[in-house]
Amino acid sequence: MEVLSSRIAIRFAPGLHQLPREAWTLSLIEIEVPVEGIKEDLTALTTLDGKHDFPVSNSLSVRTRETNWGASGSFGEFILDLSNEALGGASGVGIVAGIGYLVAKVKGRIRDTFPSQPIDRAQAAELVRTHIELHYAEPSAVLTEVASSTALDTGIHEFTFKSPSGREYGGTAGEIAGAPTCTKVWCRSET
Repeated sequence: MEVLSSRIAIRFAPGLHQLPREAWTLSLIEIEVPVEGIKEDLTALTTLDGKHDFPVSNSLSVRTRETNWGASGSFGEFILDLSNEALGGASGVGIVAGIGYLVAKVKGRIRDTFPSQPIDRAQAAELVRTHIELHYAEPSAVLTEVASSTALDTGIHEFTFKSPSGREYGGTAGEIAGAPTCTKVWCRSET
């Protein structure tokens, strides 16, 4: 099966059944990518493309949906949870390199590429809020923006939000790791 659009999320947590410390989400639309190809790319990421002899602790969830209403459509959601305790020194730069590797692999599987449009501040804020809700189950409506910035040279938008519980969330959106609709969100408990 090929998907016409997809959401690929990679989440890093201390353990596989804990809230992620950080979650990267790549949204792709108007593509035709085989589901098995994306699964292979995500599996390769669990060994940092063979740099580790065995995969780090991980869990991969794949959900697909087909719609037929006169025109056909298909959607795939891929969520890879990785235990970053097992990644050891591969965090930080290694994670960004791994995300970049995944983006390049997925882009290589796309049949037709469409020129990407940069996202504006309002779109970026909504994307970050949506992904905080997706990964942390915190309703976006209750989040209060406390800080934001935009890098003029890259167009990457950064946001920090506070929830009524005191938990702090943040994220970046824009062309991260070569993908125009990539976000990274994080969560910190109240200090």
